[in-house]
Amino acid sequence: MSSQSEQEKNKTEKSIDVLQNKVKKLYEYRDFYLLKRPLEDALRKDDDVKKELQETLKIFDELADKAQNEDKSRFFYLKGRALNVTQEHDQEAEKLLSKALKLNTNLLEAWNELGFCMWKRGDSLGAKKCFLKNPKDKVALRSLAIVLRQQPSTTNDEKIKIIEESLAKATESVELDPSDGLSWVVLGNSYLVSFFSILQSPKKMKQALAAYLQAEKDVIAQVDPDLFYNKGIALQYQEEFLPALESFSKASSLDPTWDLPKKKEKKLLTYLETAQHLVSTHGKQRPKKLHTMLKGLSLKHLGPYEENAVSSGEGKVSFTLVALKDLEEGLNKDKVILGKVVSGLHSEDSVAFSFCITDKNETCVVVTVYNLAEGRGFIIGDSVAIPDPYVSKVCFHYKDKTFDFNSIRVATPLVLAVNGRRLSREHHACTTVSTQVSSAAQSGPSS
Repeated sequence: MSSQSEQEKNKTEKSIDVLQNKVKKLYEYRDFYLLKRPLEDALRKDDDVKKELQETLKIFDELADKAQNEDKSRFFYLKGRALNVTQEHDQEAEKLLSKALKLNTNLLEAWNELGFCMWKRGDSLGAKKCFLKNPKDKVALRSLAIVLRQQPSTTNDEKIKIIEESLAKATESVELDPSDGLSWVVLGNSYLVSFFSILQSPKKMKQALAAYLQAEKDVIAQVDPDLFYNKGIALQYQEEFLPALESFSKASSLDPTWDLPKKKEKKLLTYLETAQHLVSTHGKQRPKKLHTMLKGLSLKHLGPYEENAVSSGEGKVSFTLVALKDLEEGLNKDKVILGKVVSGLHSEDSVAFSFCITDKNETCVVVTVYNLAEGRGFIIGDSVAIPDPYVSKVCFHYKDKTFDFNSIRVATPLVLAVNGRRLSREHHACTTVSTQVSSAAQSGPSS
């Protein structure tokens, strides 16, 4: 009895509705692919999605005449959306979506899909116009957040305005649906771009990481390599190296064809291996030269920190000189350290200037200075005094490699005294080096 009623239902169901359901299932197949399979199947995903697309297109061929008679504009939209399921730009999809919109300009879903098509072929301005047609839709808003950042700018003020507008659109998208993980990914990326391109505000970085944490609560976002790649960038900046490496590795496993996460993981490992070696060898300095350098350390190199008290925003602060070996993990309030630069520490991806210092006890640590103006780094033999040193203990094991050294993080060069002189504002960077924030997400443009 129930089987008979189901057959009757299938006979009465509109062809256009059948196609809509097929397209919905196609996207569910793509989005939930790795939630139902082991990560080892990730390499097969694109081919399997294309096979599923071909099966879906067969249904479109079978129902084409009936569905077009019922709603031609929607038929073109649905077929265009089906063809748009892959990462590559599809010219036929763009043609069909354009046809749908000529027949019905109020078909807002088609504007989104056409925007995705244009973005895939590199037309970010055309994509922007499409997404602006749907200003109260979460997908359009988060897509706008991405394409806005790709708009050309001629001045720094214009660039800042674009990035701030992008962040506003991403925020609107999350407000419309706080449970959508992909919107949280785009918001996190927007905070990250703002942080690296405008101002290295700790608050912005915390907001980025908080957004990624929210994104991971959504099952679809949990298999988005873009999320873990950009989360890795944020964690690397925070010097949370083990979680950063794990995030890059996760992004790579989710999309084995995407090389960038692999490169980031490799570069970070190289940086850590170099740091480990330089710390253990005192910057590869020969004992005699190291002894001569350290002999030249003098209390006068403390500069303003040699005095009993130094002016601060809260009045006078007294600093106590301590040895590097006596520092505690975290903030060492009202302490000051003094050491010689024994080596530089190059990193292709770092937005900080890194080097190694050794004090009179021959303890060696890594120092990373953020917001340092380009070309204002320090050289081997410089004496550096650091007040209120913030210490991170880098101690973990990862893929047959073990790391164990201390790192001191300096948020601004303006607190440093180099060779007895406090650094001036010309050493502080007004803007920072932009980081590359890329995407492998497939639900429209994502970055």
